[in-house]
Amino acid sequence: MRRLGVWGSLLMLLATLGLTACASMGGDATPAPSLYKRLGGREGIAGVVDAFVANALADARIGPAFKSLPADKVGPLKTNIADFICENTGGPCSYGGRTMKDSHRGLGLEKADFDACNAALAKALDSKNVAAADKEQVMKLVASLMNDIVEKR
Repeated sequence: MRRLGVWGSLLMLLATLGLTACASMGGDATPAPSLYKRLGGREGIAGVVDAFVANALADARIGPAFKSLPADKVGPLKTNIADFICENTGGPCSYGGRTMKDSHRGLGLEKADFDACNAALAKALDSKNVAAADKEQVMKLVASLMNDIVEKR
């Protein structure tokens, strides 16, 4: 009887330790920060957008289209891009611009134009030292918009 009591006590101890370990593993886990936060919040995203527009202006393939924008439209364009990224990466912003399809309709954009914009964005993300996994998430977000932006294939 005493032998069963020792084994029973040992089993109870192991069970208690196991449950305690499981509870401590799952109960205190803090969620990973959102992509919005990992990008540096509103300020970090604004920096990426500024770098993106500068890169696009400097690109011979797409620069002329960006340079043709009236000066008073550049600020609102940057704000819309930043709001779009902010909202779609878990931030508190609300994108109030037109749909991607409506925004780009009639511009005659080709896949090559889309690719050049993506290259300008990738360069901007790199210049702001965005982690590779976070950069990949942003690029996937943009890639998902291709069918709404590109008119000529």
